[in-house]
Amino acid sequence: MLSRYDQAASRAAAQVMGRYSTSFSLATRLLRGRVRADIRHLYAVVRIADELVDGAAAQAHTDPAAALDAYEKTILAAPQQRLHTDLVVHAYALTARRCGFPREYL
Repeated sequence: MLSRYDQAASRAAAQVMGRYSTSFSLATRLLRGRVRADIRHLYAVVRIADELVDGAAAQAHTDPAAALDAYEKTILAAPQQRLHTDLVVHAYALTARRCGFPREYL
């Protein structure tokens, strides 16, 4: 069951990329399996942070700085949990654990 959730999270990250960057999304198709998925996972998590800064938070009447701070805490803690209710965070955590990202890179 968890592997199905992992796959759904990976597809969600790919959809985020596809909606925000058609050209980059197409370019990732040239990459193979895990590398492609990892790039999509990373792109999705960064894209969401960018959206918080670029206006989505303000349009939702949410303080962008507070939203970004909360998101950063979530992302920093993500690799330590095996399950996340946010599919993009879940996908990112899969990649972060697999690749062993040092905390300072985040």
